[in-house]
Amino acid sequence: MYGNLLEIDLSSLLKFISNQQKSGSLLIEEKNDNSDNLITYYYIIFFDLGKIIYVADAHSFNSHRLLEYLSYYNLSSEIKSLQKDIKSNKSLVEYELVILLFKNKILDYQNIKKIINLIIKEVLGNIISLHQGNFTWQESSRIHPVINTFDVDNLISAILKSKQKWLENKYFIPSSYHVPKISSPYFTYELILKELKEKIDGKNSLLTISRTNHDDLGNLSALLSPAVKMGDIIMIEPIKWERNHQIVSQTVNIIALIDNIDLGINLKQNSLSTNYNLLLVNSFSRGLELIIKVKPSLIIWALKEDIINHLEFISMVKTFPHLQDIPIIIATENYQFQDNLNSKVKGAGEYILSEDLLKIFPKIINKYLFI
Repeated sequence: MYGNLLEIDLSSLLKFISNQQKSGSLLIEEKNDNSDNLITYYYIIFFDLGKIIYVADAHSFNSHRLLEYLSYYNLSSEIKSLQKDIKSNKSLVEYELVILLFKNKILDYQNIKKIINLIIKEVLGNIISLHQGNFTWQESSRIHPVINTFDVDNLISAILKSKQKWLENKYFIPSSYHVPKISSPYFTYELILKELKEKIDGKNSLLTISRTNHDDLGNLSALLSPAVKMGDIIMIEPIKWERNHQIVSQTVNIIALIDNIDLGINLKQNSLSTNYNLLLVNSFSRGLELIIKVKPSLIIWALKEDIINHLEFISMVKTFPHLQDIPIIIATENYQFQDNLNSKVKGAGEYILSEDLLKIFPKIINKYLFI
């Protein structure tokens, strides 16, 4: 089952899966109008008998968001000690850490369930109103182990209520990335709890406050907007960093495993006048050897899969601790929705057709290397 979000809204799709009591994974690919078909965001919703187990997005591949939620319990040191137990060839770090918190009895079942529920609501809240992009369903592709499942109708109802509150106060609180700061020395707004007031310091975004206080954005916006309206709290616009200032080193290495000579030559020619160094390799063994030695900033896989396939390749790269954060682009001659899902779960950054690689290569560079 696959289709376009222009044909069916996501809420209806989720309810259909729920009513059919399906088990599997729903991959959502959000497209950017100006991206030449380069996928900019993707989400994976895991189901068991029509109920949601977990929802993954880009933040699921590291512990940053989870650490903010767990600051509610002061567990940052415990997370750091557990991170070494994460199996490096698995990519959903956030969910794996939640499992370890439960197995090691650091948090009880109710608190673990609460954390997962908060993450699901946050991610679903970001995509519930999407109208551009594709979806793909894969049967029996579930996440393991299952700690708890969550009812779709209840989740959607809670998310829509929160969104309605947010919309009612959007004039005063433009986005979750804005940073609230108390501006009046006489601020005495009694509805704001002391611990919340301490976080309104001009450093924490509304999203961070929402996570650390286990409160949804709708409630927070309703709580803060009267004080914003009176001028007691100001909303600071987040800093927009220039992308080209994020490069530290002048030499950025990209390793491309490509056995198509023409494609390799064209990529190489396009890289001659740039500030990155493109290294072409036409075999898996030589490519892996070079990757381990050089530790590139980006890896491209575009080999015919005679000896090893790209899923195995991703797993191999992820087994090396110093390579786990390197983006991997999979370029294939035969685009398959199921294979796309499997690649993303393994940790691929993009899954594209080989014939499109040359055209969208500059956008890949811009997205992953900021140059």
